[in-house]
Amino acid sequence: MCLVIKQLLITCATLAPLVGCGQQPAEQPKAGARPVVRPPQPLLVPGTHVQLAPPTGFRLSAGFTRLERDKSTTITVVELAGGSFYKTTRTFDPQEFKAKGVTVLDYQETHLGGYPAKYLYLQATAAAKTHILAFGDSTFTVLLTGLFSASDEVAGQQIKQALFSSTYQKKALLAPFATATFNVAVNESKFKFVHYSGSMYTYTAGKATDKMVPDRAVMVLVPLPTASESTASFAKYLMKRLAGNGLTNSLVKNESYVKVNGYNAYEAEVYGKLRGIDALFYVLYLTHGEQSLFIQGITSDKYEENKKEFKKFTRAIRFKP
Repeated sequence: MCLVIKQLLITCATLAPLVGCGQQPAEQPKAGARPVVRPPQPLLVPGTHVQLAPPTGFRLSAGFTRLERDKSTTITVVELAGGSFYKTTRTFDPQEFKAKGVTVLDYQETHLGGYPAKYLYLQATAAAKTHILAFGDSTFTVLLTGLFSASDEVAGQQIKQALFSSTYQKKALLAPFATATFNVAVNESKFKFVHYSGSMYTYTAGKATDKMVPDRAVMVLVPLPTASESTASFAKYLMKRLAGNGLTNSLVKNESYVKVNGYNAYEAEVYGKLRGIDALFYVLYLTHGEQSLFIQGITSDKYEENKKEFKKFTRAIRFKP
């Protein structure tokens, strides 16, 4: 008998009880025996330094730092590089949420992987519940949000377990465009990529570096899943968010619903004061199937010149196929 055939028969005899070999049937488990359940393997979420063990049935969402089982059962990971945990979570107060009509089901101050952490279990509507876990130090903050149906307590427990399995992999190489839903073609605008944090891509004038470059004009791109409501309705919501981010005395001009780069779009100019300084916000909201992109161009001077630069840049944006 040749050595190869002999080795094959040995292998067959060894593996037969597990997977079968040739025509031999696999051995059936004994009555009452429990099936072997393998724990989920830790997964490094692309675009972040966060590693966690996803629940069974969850997969990475294309284009976002998010895992999902379905559209209503998700885990979103946001990493704020350079954002102090202590400052970021100052409003992580149960009373703040209760004041907004949100039911607080649980609140804990704890530690995760040696980092201080805060955990909230919330219910804002009758249909859904949310687990929120934040951890970090003076140099970064990680915010994990798990959303699930209020009637699916099993999914809720799995999501909570996944959130608390999180670890921060400091040495992991950050690839900010690994999950990007868009490309920016070579263009003649002055804006270059400089920073990625909290799912936001920041572009400004000057050389492309991994640090913010002081400049009076900046562009911020935020990928979003396309909202279920109309472009007009969601655009109005986004405009309200500008006020929530410190823009006052706002005046909207040149508002239009147009096609930009072949995509349905909302475009507008918003003039106002940002922290007491006169500012212009150029706003563009692009949608393409299930993907959308919220773009802000912000400047405190040279409005006409910078508006042209903003438009040069945005006309080079394309969604990935």
